[in-house]
Amino acid sequence: MYDQNGRVGRVVGISDDITERRKMLYEVRESQAQFQQVTDHIDQVFRITDPAKGQMLFISKAYETL
Repeated sequence: MYDQNGRVGRVVGISDDITERRKMLYEVRESQAQFQQVTDHIDQVFRITDPAKGQMLFISKAYETL
């Protein structure tokens, strides 16, 4: 903020602590990596569907070998 003479009189700032948000993001990424590792190395077909939309959301790589 400037005073009547155009000089800086005050500084205004906003801060946001994103520590928890970054921690959750890290945990989600770790979980996704573990999920991917498991589904990439199983011999059975594993799938996730959305019944409400009638959509296949995920299918494991084992599907390709069938």
